[in-house]
Amino acid sequence: VGSVLYLTDVLALRRRGEDWPLRRRAAWTDGMLVVAWATSGGLGTYTHVLFSAHLTSQALLVMVAAPLLVLGAPGALAASSLPGPRQAGEISPRDLLLAVCSSRAVRRLGHPLCGLVLLSATALILYGSPLFAALMSSLLGHLGMELWILTVGLVLHTGLFGSSLLPELDLRLRSLTARVAMLLAAGFGLALLASDTSVGQDY
Repeated sequence: VGSVLYLTDVLALRRRGEDWPLRRRAAWTDGMLVVAWATSGGLGTYTHVLFSAHLTSQALLVMVAAPLLVLGAPGALAASSLPGPRQAGEISPRDLLLAVCSSRAVRRLGHPLCGLVLLSATALILYGSPLFAALMSSLLGHLGMELWILTVGLVLHTGLFGSSLLPELDLRLRSLTARVAMLLAAGFGLALLASDTSVGQDY
């Protein structure tokens, strides 16, 4: 669905005589391929039976697929391809998108610290409670977990890379957030290795 919607917007721009950068299209396509392989490909098959494969899949969604999708700039593409008002006073789809992106809630989500907090809280709650085993026990639970992890990655990297639809943030803050995220990920991995308790043992 993501690939079809993206391609539809690119074709809409072409019909107007405009083009969308190749690097953006390549980033989005590569991101979609990583999502497909990590969730439904060879690696995705083993996420149900190997915790190492599960964590690898989650890491790919957050650290590889999400930044590629953000670099594809789907929001900017939608803002460029959606129709504007046909007459004065009309609220067009483009106006609605820009209004949502300028809302206080979205601006806060686009802050780098928000993605960092979401990522940390997700790791603590998911792997530090019985929630992981409960979600893994059903197909919908597993799917919901993958979608949430990808969403957290998108929020995190939108804050790190910025967006033309959101206010520009200080580069030093984004750089610091990226370093803290890497340290937290490394610390989480070391904590799992040092633990003598299996995650989701009942499952």
